Amino acid sequence: MADIHNQGIRIIADSSEEHKLYYMFSIPELDAKQVRSFVDDYHTSCDRFTTSWRFEMIFERQFDNNCVFRSLALRRKDSTNRHVEVVITVSYFDGNHPHPFYSEHFKRDRMLPDSELHESVARIIQYARPRIYPYNSLVVKVSIFIRNCHSESSMDSATIL
Repeated sequence: MADIHNQGIRIIADSSEEHKLYYMFSIPELDAKQVRSFVDDYHTSCDRFTTSWRFEMIFERQFDNNCVFRSLALRRKDSTNRHVEVVITVSYFDGNHPHPFYSEHFKRDRMLPDSELHESVARIIQYARPRIYPYNSLVVKVSIFIRNCHSESSMDSATIL
């Protein structure tokens, strides 16, 4: 499995309402019969409580059906027993056009410690697609929003399930 972490950009934007984490990376050589992974660990810098996260995406070209599949996981690793809301948006670009050809949106209202948002094996590209094939790479933009850590309702997580 090839690691693509060092080829990307990570931007962190904290505010009083939410913590924002943005990734943008490229997956070159989609013709190669290889699994590509992107993994990153992140800790919020929050005045109320700090949360720790591991984000991972895995991409694999399937030659039998000529598609690219992906698996996505966001795992909360801290031990503070308060819930937060998480929203993830993933957009896929062909590397030459400003608009994504495909986007996904995931939301988890109450993520507690050791919980995971996991979405696996979604077909994101039919490889015969004319926009992708000539460029032979895929640009991925991920936006992660961690919310409600500043709200009073997140403090009741231990009793409300």
